[in-house]
Amino acid sequence: MSTVAILTAAIILIPQTASAQNCTATPSGTMCSCLADPSCGANSIPAQNISTKGTKTPIFGGTTCTAGTPCLIREDALCQKVLDGYAAGTSASCKTSCSDKKLAAINLMNTLEPCSFGKVCCAEAAVAPTTGGCINLPGITSTCKTAVGSGDVDLNKSSSYWSPLLAGYSCTGSCTAPAGSELCAAVAKHDKLSGTYVCAMNLSDCQTALNNDVSAYVCGTQGTCCIAKPNSATAGGSGTGAGVAGTAKTLPDPLGGVNIPTFIGNIIKTFAGIAGTIALVMFVYGGIMLIMSGGEQKKVADGQKILVNASIGLLLIFSAYTFVTAIISAILAE
Repeated sequence: MSTVAILTAAIILIPQTASAQNCTATPSGTMCSCLADPSCGANSIPAQNISTKGTKTPIFGGTTCTAGTPCLIREDALCQKVLDGYAAGTSASCKTSCSDKKLAAINLMNTLEPCSFGKVCCAEAAVAPTTGGCINLPGITSTCKTAVGSGDVDLNKSSSYWSPLLAGYSCTGSCTAPAGSELCAAVAKHDKLSGTYVCAMNLSDCQTALNNDVSAYVCGTQGTCCIAKPNSATAGGSGTGAGVAGTAKTLPDPLGGVNIPTFIGNIIKTFAGIAGTIALVMFVYGGIMLIMSGGEQKKVADGQKILVNASIGLLLIFSAYTFVTAIISAILAE
């Protein structure tokens, strides 16, 4: 009977052990298990289902399993990790509601939440509201207005994007900020995108356009928020004027109009001239030694050696000069 009991227990425990296999590349501070259920059940969320707002790529895309689905446990630690991915505040935790004026719900790109059923992931405001300000976005001057002007962006327009940044900031009317390159750059920085983003009047002037929930209106009448091509027509700053065409800048030519092959050829000619002069001096010196040797064998041998070496040097100099001149001429002829 004892043997049967042991075998029965082993049959029950083996699947459970396999299902509780740890994930690889688990986010620090969070709990993750590899489960056979693709939906992960009620108390977990698939790692691939939690996406960033700016790039819409998984925050925990590196979390994997050798078998099954990587399932992150819904808890405060996961709520905090999601907040870190959004860069939306200083701390977060799971609460029954985010009704406190200093809290705001984190809205994911899908309907799943990093907290257990009945709770919401709430982010605390990163800083206290400044005088007249209504959004926590560094470098941006925001204002509460009852009527949104034509040159302003209504920051209440896309609550799914702005709500974590509006945490604790109450307005009579709408929270607004001037449309333009400053807001464009601040949004790109908040979404952790590399490169310098500005407002370009035409999409054809863009190398990479901002692709998130608010890209359609952060520039207002100033075009598209993107990384602009060199010398493209772009709108500068956060003003409301139309874009100004980029002006090509001409830098001083340190070579004085001479192209690179010619410049290199001139350098070689100069050094060849110097080397030829030295060889000529050595010829004269060797000749003087022969004249002044008085028939002494050692002085005669030294003078002859100097003349021979100077001759070899001249031969090498003229051969190198001829070879290099031919190459430079071939390059310039192309």
